[in-house]
Amino acid sequence: MGDEQMSTVSIITYHGLSLPKNEADENGYNIPVEDFERQIRWLKEKGYVNASFTSYLHDRRVTAEQGKKVLITFDDGEKSNFTHACPLLEQYGYLAVLFITTGIVQTNREFLSWHQVKQLSDRGHVIQSHGHTHRFLSSMEDEEIFCELRLSRDLIERYTGKRPEAFSCPGGRYDRRVMRIARELGYRKMFTSRPMSALFLQQGYAAGRTMIHQGMGDSAFAAGVRGDAWYLLSQNVTYMMKGIARSFVGENRYQQLFNMYHLWRSMGKK
Repeated sequence: MGDEQMSTVSIITYHGLSLPKNEADENGYNIPVEDFERQIRWLKEKGYVNASFTSYLHDRRVTAEQGKKVLITFDDGEKSNFTHACPLLEQYGYLAVLFITTGIVQTNREFLSWHQVKQLSDRGHVIQSHGHTHRFLSSMEDEEIFCELRLSRDLIERYTGKRPEAFSCPGGRYDRRVMRIARELGYRKMFTSRPMSALFLQQGYAAGRTMIHQGMGDSAFAAGVRGDAWYLLSQNVTYMMKGIARSFVGENRYQQLFNMYHLWRSMGKK
């Protein structure tokens, strides 16, 4: 065991899928179905297999001999996860980890219903927490963080029969208080949007992920999945610059500008 080579699990994150290909998307994260299928086909051709989510949470020692492992995650709980993404994943032999915003379930026709959530869970996809309201956890008071994560956890358990053991941070925002309270509630892992943490922090409480976005080229996707140092470095610089921008203009104004920018980009490609 001592001379085993260690390898990390590649963790990639999607949000929703869009139809048709030139559909405008205000946040830049909803990608065309054909792009998604091409990326999943690439994973299959390159020999990536599903990492067991339970094993990842409880025993993150993944040896190189076990092959190339990937966790395919989704944030928010958009309806396209049920209608398009998960059926395509199943076609190629993959299962998803879906971090759902429980307060939006059943209230918006663009998002999942609890019946669909239960169906996905029964088919082997893993349902985890993305909070209840999608408010940024780091902007909340301690009691609000506690209620947000507890309510989401309890609703998922009620409708699927399985208690979630992990959560992803809405907007990627978190601090030490969020981690402390989540641990108190029994969450074993926190998934973030930090690109470099996929390389450096997987063995701790926080796990980083490669965010898949609209217009991402095939070479960038491959580099993100492999964890190429140059790609992770460039993405981490972008991550830090966004943090600086938020500190200057504030969270709300930053999010407005972010959405406006991606909507403008997507409309310009028509």
